[in-house]
Amino acid sequence: MDYPRPKLDLKPPPDAVMGPEEGWTKPKRLVAELFAGRFVYGDDDPERYKIAYYVREADGHLVGKAWFGPKTEGPPGHAHGGSMAALLDEAMGAISWESGHTTLAARFNTRFKKSLVLGTLTYFEAWVKNVNGRKVEILAKLHDAQNDIYAEADGLFIILSAEHFTKLAAAHQNDAP
Repeated sequence: MDYPRPKLDLKPPPDAVMGPEEGWTKPKRLVAELFAGRFVYGDDDPERYKIAYYVREADGHLVGKAWFGPKTEGPPGHAHGGSMAALLDEAMGAISWESGHTTLAARFNTRFKKSLVLGTLTYFEAWVKNVNGRKVEILAKLHDAQNDIYAEADGLFIILSAEHFTKLAAAHQNDAP
């Protein structure tokens, strides 16, 4: 079925709009260099995402703002569910690392609650629910300024030993072009 695709002439919000809310600070462990060139945050294409990460001082949750541009489109004029899931996955991994747990995702579940119109400024939040041995349970949500939820996620992340992580990094260096 053919459907008309609206022309999307969306501009990302200015940096000032992406700035912290009261009580939000820059993450201590997450630096731009860590995410440079990564799938979600590290892409500088102004038509994809614009994302800003913070930590809420009151509870230590990773929080932030995200803008979904025209290259995240799924249904006409709306963000692709995969783009929302990718943001939540990255936020969940980021809070794990920010909390001192070097992990990889073992399981990730996303529940979509509402379609997200492209160009909407959204807010996200991720927090560690529980740590049991090497297992880190994490929750996350994506919502608007009125706290209407677009998507929620839960995941199980596994803590890697320093040796295992070093092997992954070394294997990547050997495979790099």
